[in-house]
Amino acid sequence: MTDNDVCSPSSALPPALHPLCLYWVPNPFVANQDTQCLYCGKLDEVKRPEITGDTGSTSELVECISQCGAKFCHVPCRDAAIAQGHTQLCVGSVSADHPLHEIKMLALEAGEAEYAMIMLAMAVVMDGDEKILIDIIETCSTNPDLDDIAQTRFDYIAQTTHALLIEITGQVEAPLLIDWSNLLHHVNNKCMPVPVKSNYAIECERLAGNSSNPEQYDYLLDIAETSSLIALTDEADHYFPSVASFCLLKETPMHSCIPLNRIECDNMLDMRYTQIISGDDSNNFKPLTCSRIDNDADLEDRAYALEEKGIECHCVRCRFEQHPEECICTMEELESLMALARLQMRYDDASDIVDAILKLNPRDGAGLLMQSRIAGWKGDFSKRE
Repeated sequence: MTDNDVCSPSSALPPALHPLCLYWVPNPFVANQDTQCLYCGKLDEVKRPEITGDTGSTSELVECISQCGAKFCHVPCRDAAIAQGHTQLCVGSVSADHPLHEIKMLALEAGEAEYAMIMLAMAVVMDGDEKILIDIIETCSTNPDLDDIAQTRFDYIAQTTHALLIEITGQVEAPLLIDWSNLLHHVNNKCMPVPVKSNYAIECERLAGNSSNPEQYDYLLDIAETSSLIALTDEADHYFPSVASFCLLKETPMHSCIPLNRIECDNMLDMRYTQIISGDDSNNFKPLTCSRIDNDADLEDRAYALEEKGIECHCVRCRFEQHPEECICTMEELESLMALARLQMRYDDASDIVDAILKLNPRDGAGLLMQSRIAGWKGDFSKRE
């Protein structure tokens, strides 16, 4: 891995600029992260101005002046990132044995969850706002009970990164090891993956049902490498997947594996809570719930990720996936499970759910209709795979 492979996340948005997010870092473990702007978070912003009519678009992403590997959708974003702290974490001008380079390599080698934990904690410290750091440390929740292996691994990461942090900031400026460990735990507990929608997917959805611009359709079909216009507009996110950036939110919502809400953003400057099932007015009176982990994961992977955050989940989805034939659920709960399974294209799970619905009411019209549709969904999805 070269210096240019080490992307350089920073406190991309000063806390005062965003109502939801304190800090965010891109996810370097996904294939298309190289097309995400480090400052505003836009994904796949490169477009053809002669087709889209967007004269602000660029033919290629703008790279960091120091060539650290960070990319920006245009020069103003690059300049804003530099003005707001990018240079504090930029490795473009440092050698491979510099502690800043070493801490990033350690984070990358540790894995996704550890990378988010280390780099977001680094963003907090390097931002230099003592009030934010003190507030976070003082409000740290109880650290999760880790098994011996996990605790040994965490202690190694905390001690190694703290030693490097002292080299970077100096003994006086660096937090104490106990405070750094608490900060790492806090960030790990509170950070969330937030999907940023591809600009191409946004274009597909905007053009759906509008045949007035065939050149634009041809352009998007060519990029998606498909000839099916219907598939492109119906499943734009399949061809142009979102990228889940790691965010440390100001206030963390309650976790649920079958959440009522999610955070959506077309870019990191436009982050908002939305209902997963739109049009259900009853959800307006229920507490805000989001998934604090990758909610597309299976039961075992979700349980492991939640354990690392010190969260025990006994939601209806976890109970149902453990024992689908024995779990006692209400019709409302099953319908919510079905809506989420369809949204995530988990069609095998949807089959189990509709069986449970029909077990409650064999003549349920919606259940019978859903049963007939599932085979079609699975067929369509397997063709696109």
